[in-house]
Amino acid sequence: MNTAKSVRALGDAWDDPEAWEGETEGPGFVLPNGTWGKVALTEMVVHAWDLAKATGQGFDLPDDTLRACYDHVSGFVDQAPLPELWGPPVGTPSDAPLIDRIVGCTGRHP
Repeated sequence: MNTAKSVRALGDAWDDPEAWEGETEGPGFVLPNGTWGKVALTEMVVHAWDLAKATGQGFDLPDDTLRACYDHVSGFVDQAPLPELWGPPVGTPSDAPLIDRIVGCTGRHP
């Protein structure tokens, strides 16, 4: 499947308020659909950052996207049902750019 089409389909699905209601079972646990949506957002942001960093490209996202991602990871990662998906948090200053704080929460060195 085309990655761009898949990302667009995910975005279109998020436009439906019902997509954020209820809960869905994962591998051995159940999470609210709103949390699953935030997990998907985090996956896209963090792995896009990984790719940009690995290839020496810039990385720039809207502040509201980064804020939503940071608000999620700062409270979720240390409580996640599968904590082994992330490395130990890397400390970042409270005034560091949001993307640095996001990737630090997920065990990456900004």
